[in-house]
Amino acid sequence: MNYLAHIYLSQCARQCIVGAVLGDFVKGRQFSEYPDSIRTAISLHRAIDRYTDSHPVIKQSYALVKPERRRFAGILTDIFFDHFLAKLWTSYHRLPLQEFESNVYNTLQQYTGPKPSQFENLVTHMSRQRWLHAYARMDGIERAVHGIYRRLQHHSKAKVLLGAGEELRDHYDEFENLFKQFFPAVVAFSRATASTGVNNTPTTR
Repeated sequence: MNYLAHIYLSQCARQCIVGAVLGDFVKGRQFSEYPDSIRTAISLHRAIDRYTDSHPVIKQSYALVKPERRRFAGILTDIFFDHFLAKLWTSYHRLPLQEFESNVYNTLQQYTGPKPSQFENLVTHMSRQRWLHAYARMDGIERAVHGIYRRLQHHSKAKVLLGAGEELRDHYDEFENLFKQFFPAVVAFSRATASTGVNNTPTTR
């Protein structure tokens, strides 16, 4: 799951939004620096990632990606599924996406607790370029994929990410159908996990 989905699944309390985004950055001993509410949200983020990585529908989505890009199929699927969540937003949330997005940016910008420098950089770029709303458009997805390439360009195989938005265009209906199958399941999983309690341990994905 990518940023929009993780924030949506976080139950949307202010501290949960922060923890949902911090989940990509907080590792090991850093975990203990945060209050319980944020640790719970980070743990939920990790649980969702584990659930997603092992789900058979996600495996089907990976198979749609060309073999030369398949090592990055998880990243691409995360971004593509955020596209469908943004596109179909009114089916899942009562607030318009632009209003929801503004609330998220305000929450992240007002957070003053411990945070890695990467988190601050992310929030700056996310809010300036209004990533969450942009995911609904193909040009927003292409920009998101290119951003991943820039962050991973030290990787010997990262060049295959250039133009990888074509994977979504080439298999648009298949990805949309897989999203519609998977998203209700991950919503149910996140709600059940949150209601029964999340193990606040410093696990990694």
